[in-house]
Amino acid sequence: MNIVFMFPNEPNPRFTKRMKLTSQNGFRTYLIYWNRGVNTPFTLPGNVVTFSVNLPVRLGERKKKFFLLPVFLYKSLKRLIKIKPDIIHVGLIDMLFVAKVYKFIFNKNVKIVYEIGDLPKFIINKYSGFKEHLRKFIIFLEKKLTKDINLLILTSPYFWSDYYEEFISKDKYLYIANAPSKELFGNFQKKELKGKIVIGYVGFLRYKKQILNLIEATREYKDVFELYIAGEGPDAEEIRQYIIETKASDFIKMSGAYNYIEDIVGIYEKIDIVYSVYDTTFENVKLALPNKLYEAIVCELPIIVAKNTQLEKFVLDYEIGFSVDDQDMEDLFPVLEMIKRNPLVITEKSKKCSDIKQSNYVEEYNEKLLNRYNCL
Repeated sequence: MNIVFMFPNEPNPRFTKRMKLTSQNGFRTYLIYWNRGVNTPFTLPGNVVTFSVNLPVRLGERKKKFFLLPVFLYKSLKRLIKIKPDIIHVGLIDMLFVAKVYKFIFNKNVKIVYEIGDLPKFIINKYSGFKEHLRKFIIFLEKKLTKDINLLILTSPYFWSDYYEEFISKDKYLYIANAPSKELFGNFQKKELKGKIVIGYVGFLRYKKQILNLIEATREYKDVFELYIAGEGPDAEEIRQYIIETKASDFIKMSGAYNYIEDIVGIYEKIDIVYSVYDTTFENVKLALPNKLYEAIVCELPIIVAKNTQLEKFVLDYEIGFSVDDQDMEDLFPVLEMIKRNPLVITEKSKKCSDIKQSNYVEEYNEKLLNRYNCL
């Protein structure tokens, strides 16, 4: 059986997990992706056949991306015609559009899997004037495009209850937590809690205000804490400049882009606490359960998250971390002060992570996904 994964940039860790699963379980696995020139490193199994559509466009250049979409459509359709896939697994609405064009014109029997890691802005952010009309059109378009998909995969159950439940039947819905691989994280070696306590921000750098809040709060406690920032993103350069201009490099290390498969475990081995505070003015942040939650759990690391989110509810229910106001830098002070006065609270939260980590690996969900693939 041929399965094609389609992604609008270099595949993220979630998609590489999917491709590893299919390539190791009898599927001839292909990847078609839009190489936008961002050059985010990634590693795939050697038996995944990869086709890159090279159309440079920077993050945030939405108009340029829109006008280049027909070029991507043409080139990817040529490849799909050669592959003759049985299943196309897509991420985001633009790739869904390409898959539906292929299905409508060339292969009405192909099955389509639509996966959403985060609710797109066009679903949850309201605008005024032309932008609002455009938002409503895109919502209308998504509802039309998903009308006869075969499977919808969501990484948070709240995405389902708050939006997709209205127009997709429940039998087509599958929840898969954005959890890490036990095979990858099985050799993780937890850092000893000694010397300065390292708070780590790991991943896509796009919530500048919340990262700068962390920098300034930590500056007040730099005799006890250090920061480790790993990743790239649209706010990365501004954050680098801020660190230089405010002379914060004495308590911050920023390592840049990383290869998830090769580097992620080593990154977590450098930190004691995970910082996963995002901007709650985005509705998606209130509903998402990000991969950093599950990575923190399996690494037995406490996590700091934003208040008034489903993520906060999870963290506090299981007693595995702390919550702060994402808009108020000073709300970090009580948490840092508490840890400074009693570092053993880190050990206590780590033990709570240990109690639940075995059920928070992606392998717990893979069998369900394989069964759904095989039944399409």
